[in-house]
Amino acid sequence: MYEAQTGVPVAGIDYAPGRRTRKRKYPFDTMERGSMFFVPHKDKNSLASYAWTMGQELERKFSTRMTWMRLEDEKWVLCVAEDEGAVRGIGVWRTE
Repeated sequence: MYEAQTGVPVAGIDYAPGRRTRKRKYPFDTMERGSMFFVPHKDKNSLASYAWTMGQELERKFSTRMTWMRLEDEKWVLCVAEDEGAVRGIGVWRTE
């Protein structure tokens, strides 16, 4: 039989508002309006629901799109599939 307990903190959360003890994989919490990040080589928009969840948690809005990008001077820029160096993936933009 299992016994319920109270007063046991949730593992992995340090209780400061919006802070977690483990580092997040994606930079949702540090993004400003108009900023974006790109996850190369994703073949479906698997970040959409996670971006929505993070938006609810952080009281922000994010938009995700399947897109083609290429590296130019160590930064991702939009392109089309036919461009040299084009990589398909998911772009995540902070909209609000």
